[in-house]
Order: sequence, then C-alpha cells, then structure tokens
Amino acid sequence: QSGGARVGLVNYLVEQDGYAELPLFGRTYVLGFTENQLEDLIEQKCGAIFNEPYAVLQVTNRRAFVFKGSSASVISLNPGPTSLMEVIANSGGIGNDLKAFNIKILRGDLKNPEIIEVDLSTMEGLKNADLIIQTNDIIYIEQRLRVISAGLREFAPDLSLVSTVTTVVLLVKNL
Repeated sequence: QSGGARVGLVNYLVEQDGYAELPLFGRTYVLGFTENQLEDLIEQKCGAIFNEPYAVLQVTNRRAFVFKGSSASVISLNPGPTSLMEVIANSGGIGNDLKAFNIKILRGDLKNPEIIEVDLSTMEGLKNADLIIQTNDIIYIEQRLRVISAGLREFAPDLSLVSTVTTVVLLVKNL
C-alpha cells in the first residue's frame, strides 16, 4: 500500500506443501517464515512494482492441540503470544483426574519432537505457566490412575449382589 491508504484485507491459504498462491507472484514458498520475514519478502517483491510498498501480515489459523486423558481439543491461539496457562484454561482446565505435575508439550517435527516437561502442581513449577505456546504444539496432560475407585466401580454390582444375598440369608435365618 502507499500514501497511507488502507487496502482491504485478503486471506491466502498456505497449502500442505508450504506454498501460497500470491496474485502478483504466483506460487510462493512461505513455510517456516516468521510473519516479519514474510512481510519483508512481500515488500521486497513488491518493490519492483510499487514505490515504497508496505506489507502487513497476520496468521489467522494458529492453533494448539490439548490431550487430557481420554479427551482432546483444538484451541485457537491469540494473534499475539498465548501462554500455556491460557491454553489450558481455554481447554477446560486441569481436573482432579489429571496430573498437573506431568504435563508434556511436544513441539516441532513429530518424528523427532522437542519435548518440554512442565509441573504446574507447585509454586516453583507455576513459573512455567507463562511459557509461550507455538502453532501446532501438542499439550499432553496425563490422566491419574485411580486403581481403587476404578476397581470399586467395576465390582460394585457384584458386591451389591453379595451384600443383598447375605442380608436376605441373615434375615431368614433370624426369623
């Protein structure tokens, strides 16, 4: 744009192969560039056509994935930095059945990801709550194993039947 006039916003899709179809320049490889780097690239390419071009770029589909026990959610990230605590809060928080002390963030190539371990169960660990989440980060919060309560839930009908039969036998015997 030039002369301070604001031109309408246009959305461009970055395809799976990392290319975006830009009207003046055709298919352009954009994967891996930061927003500032892409603005500079577009300004440089437009410099041959326009006087003092100025580009403003904003990524609109930033997201992170949160896996909590047996549930999963996709969380849209803010245009600016989004902290781990914001993403967890947007996903519904950390319930009693989840391990706040065992949170893993998987970042980068899933064949060889960077794994960041976070403990939000202590005041010391809460210092990591402001960790900035990046696009396509996977946040995994492990579920607590509740062996006794799960076992009781599993055997409650059987225990109820045994208790009922025992009560009936004792009542009949005492009459």
